[in-house]
Amino acid sequence: DTGAAALGRGLAKAVKLEVLRLDLNMTGVGDLGVSALGRHLAQAVNLRWITLNLMTTKAGDEAAEALGCGLGQAIYLESVTLDFNGSKIGDAGAGALGLGLGYAVRLTSVALDFNNTRA
Repeated sequence: DTGAAALGRGLAKAVKLEVLRLDLNMTGVGDLGVSALGRHLAQAVNLRWITLNLMTTKAGDEAAEALGCGLGQAIYLESVTLDFNGSKIGDAGAGALGLGLGYAVRLTSVALDFNNTRA
């Protein structure tokens, strides 16, 4: 979780970052790390496209809510692909993620995978 938080802090400073593809599959990252990443991505002001693979991680509802909140603040965000396959996201997390993403006013494409989640 510490590594994901540090990564988020660094990415937030990348003011020209437009496209982010991040694969955290099977890393063991959980709510704390993904939540911090989400909060910091809100500061990546030019982010337009994000693909985030959180398959088989310990990310749960708290992580999904923080990602939704953070990405919902990304004012230029157009496309989001999030893979939570095998994670611990439940109904509450999925709902909070959707609510947060709803604030991304330029969002035109969303792909979400919640297969085999273990809430």
